[in-house]
Amino acid sequence: MHTKARLLRAAVEVLAERGYHASSIDEICARAGYTRGAFYSNYSSKDELVVEVFDQYATQRRERLAVLAASDVTPDTLARELLELNEQDSALSTVILEFRIHAIHNSTLVTRLDQHDDEASTAFGELLAKVLPSDSALASVPPKQLATFLLALRAGTLTRILHGGTSALQANEAFHTVLSKLISIK
Repeated sequence: MHTKARLLRAAVEVLAERGYHASSIDEICARAGYTRGAFYSNYSSKDELVVEVFDQYATQRRERLAVLAASDVTPDTLARELLELNEQDSALSTVILEFRIHAIHNSTLVTRLDQHDDEASTAFGELLAKVLPSDSALASVPPKQLATFLLALRAGTLTRILHGGTSALQANEAFHTVLSKLISIK
């Protein structure tokens, strides 16, 4: 398990620095201090490793949101947290977008990403069911459907935020403003 954890950590660093296509298994192995043999005893491909990076990233985000849900989260705080990006989040969001485009022509990856997205929507839907005021306009929307919509909206908004510029600022502000209002509308 220690080997896998080091490979994952190295993959996050290398992918964040170089992107999906420019990163190699050899670079990830070198960063982790392992050989290709160690890599292939844990993963069958770079794609499999990246999907696990996705899963790890999604788990960390869900844990951050769960901490929020356990407190008295306001609509404003929830909206801000959904777009909160630290340096690693920004880099990984770029890799995630790049990998999703790469996966378009690979039905196995599409199926795996569908599973990942379904799990993320289910978990986020459960969180939304806990934090949405019962008299909110969104309370009548099935939580998983709302979560799927918000996560897709977040992905599109992040795409604009990641490239920077004026439209990034506008997208960030629009997402935050509209979502916080929707959550609190009665």
